[in-house]
Amino acid sequence: ESDLSAELELLESASTPTPPSTLFLPEDIFEPRHAILNKIVWEVNACYETKCYNASATMLRRIIETLIIEAFENKGIRAKIITTNGSYLTLKALIDRAVAEPALRMTTNTKRLLPQLKFFGDLGAHNRLALVRKGDLDRFHGAVRVGLEELATHLP
Repeated sequence: ESDLSAELELLESASTPTPPSTLFLPEDIFEPRHAILNKIVWEVNACYETKCYNASATMLRRIIETLIIEAFENKGIRAKIITTNGSYLTLKALIDRAVAEPALRMTTNTKRLLPQLKFFGDLGAHNRLALVRKGDLDRFHGAVRVGLEELATHLP
């Protein structure tokens, strides 16, 4: 019995602890009053943690679309992103307008980030021949957080 106890103790002490949860985005990236965006952040993180990278990228795409629309609306320049029939422009056109809009004062890094987020969000949502992988998201992880925080400055 004592030999078995010693073996069990050795195994327990040698086992690696479970790593703490790794969130892709900080849970407090948006103020609590932005409940929908906070729910989407939760989904991004839940998908990332459970290795559902296509879903995580698709939800990141949704966040940037929302933030761009909110930025234009809150600057009082909504007309710049509306079609003649009153619909919002496509995400590609929204990104093009946002990057070119001086009132948004976006940094160069965020301007470069937006098309990448769209690309991986589209890949995750629409491409039937390729997948978003962990490395795809990890490669621009820090830039995503900073870019979203930057765009969030335009929220009401």
